[in-house]
Amino acid sequence: MAIELVCGNCQGRLAAETPGSVVACPHCGAHLQVPAGDAPGPAAAGAASGETPPPPALADGNNDATLQMPPEPDGGDWGSTATVDLYEPGPESPDQFDLSDTGLPAPSEAIDPLEMEREVPSPALTGEPALAFDQGGGAPPGAAPELATAAAAEAPRRAPPGQPSPALFRAVCSYASAMTLACLYLGYLLLNSQSARLESLPDLAPPVGAGNKKVTLIYVDPQSKMPPRHTLKLGESERYGSLRLTPLKVTRGPLQFEHYDANSRLVREATEPVLKLHLRFENVSSDQEFYPLDRTLVYFRNQDRAQVDRFFANNFICPIHARGNSSERVLMYDLAVTSSWDVMGQKLDQPLSPGQVHETFLPSEEAGLARLKGDLVWRVHFRKGYNRKSHRGVTTLVEVEFDSDQISADDA
Repeated sequence: MAIELVCGNCQGRLAAETPGSVVACPHCGAHLQVPAGDAPGPAAAGAASGETPPPPALADGNNDATLQMPPEPDGGDWGSTATVDLYEPGPESPDQFDLSDTGLPAPSEAIDPLEMEREVPSPALTGEPALAFDQGGGAPPGAAPELATAAAAEAPRRAPPGQPSPALFRAVCSYASAMTLACLYLGYLLLNSQSARLESLPDLAPPVGAGNKKVTLIYVDPQSKMPPRHTLKLGESERYGSLRLTPLKVTRGPLQFEHYDANSRLVREATEPVLKLHLRFENVSSDQEFYPLDRTLVYFRNQDRAQVDRFFANNFICPIHARGNSSERVLMYDLAVTSSWDVMGQKLDQPLSPGQVHETFLPSEEAGLARLKGDLVWRVHFRKGYNRKSHRGVTTLVEVEFDSDQISADDA
């Protein structure tokens, strides 16, 4: 009768015919000692009782497996135990075991693992792409040389775990650089377009032959940045269109008036002291004759509908640090464009021919002069020529910077 054993190493089952012999486990190759005697094996006893025998327990502190024989179904005692050494070689060589009924290959038919690796077709011969086997980019042991070479070449292009791909990083950096350049270019165009707009402004005077066409002031924000070369100091000269401008000095004194009709006996009293910006205009064109300043450019202003005591104008004086504060700005003297009175010595509305030079001044209001201390700026709106096709005047803005200590008296 066959004796059924349970391997203490892998829990596999096997049958032995000869009591007292040593057999090899067909599952893990461990050596098992068959109990001596003609008593039925533990599997047979378990089958007769309907129970599954427990697996053999390992003895404490050693590598031996102890097979405890269960009692017989009728209560009888086996009266013995069998100890099997799983690690010591048995009296027989493993080549002598018959493994035909286990489904495993015989020792002579076993396949050498190295032979299996050598039989793997090379990617270079099959035309299949080389694959990466791990994050380090290496090839498995025994792989074809072509596969190892392809894996090594691929390794530098892959990022370590937890880091972005180098190709993705370069793409993001390129995109960010392109967007930065685009924003800078748009900002440059915006600044240039604003500078170009302030470089040449439309005229307040109506076109020639237009009759009494309504004039509209294009008001420029006091905080607008001036175009290049449009900020001057006292005594500096710069050309704008057909005109060369030189701010000469700033004086303080009263304004006196004269009637447009020289034969009139009407008299107007002088004002309180005001500030006067003295300017020199030189026509540097070869064929244009025009008015650098007239009453409209100097005195025209618009009233703020929200605040009736507030006006908009392109000619004003204020502290440099207070451009945005309307209460700090002092406008030109409040003289109606249609007034019958002229400021004595100002000589507006005089045409300037090519090569001619004309000096005049801009007067400020009487009120608010006490606030004008320290670094000051005077914005001037004047005509620099006219368009040769439309014959419309072209105007521009200039800012004159000076210190309040540079203001002198009229008689100086």
